[in-house]
Amino acid sequence: MVYARGLLEQGERTDDGLRREAREEVGLELADPALTRIVHETITDGSRARHGYFAQFIARAQSTELRPGHEVIEARWFDGLPRDMAFRDDYLEDFRKIQAGASF
Repeated sequence: MVYARGLLEQGERTDDGLRREAREEVGLELADPALTRIVHETITDGSRARHGYFAQFIARAQSTELRPGHEVIEARWFDGLPRDMAFRDDYLEDFRKIQAGASF
């Protein structure tokens, strides 16, 4: 499970940004990324609002060796998703769909 977070570079495709972030943050190459949802968030300070769009993917890691980048304090694999993980229910739904034979 890689929970990559980052911004797209100018002109970068969303799936390419995911691959780059996974490579930079934990040293993984990803295969077959599938966009599962786009989440819209509005952040406001009361006087103005900013909109953010977050792309959520699932993908296969091409190796199991984690090589944390300079911004990462710890990287490890889990047998299950952490209970306090952001968007946990979304990922669990995606995994159930995959196990049932769905494709995205």
